Amino acid sequence: DGLVEAVSLPGKWVLGVQWHPEWRSLQDPVSTRLFAAFGAAMKHLSARKWSGEK
Repeated sequence: DGLVEAVSLPGKWVLGVQWHPEWRSLQDPVSTRLFAAFGAAMKHLSARKWSGEK
């Protein structure tokens, strides 16, 4: 239908979506990957923060 449903910003962990990825996230492979990527990014950020890395 031509409707933009997601946007991202290269080089940063920024993502906007026009749906509810939390709805049925375990059954929807796109949502599952989105949440897995978010979790991995937060783990990485946390590790950098606690190591003193900027």
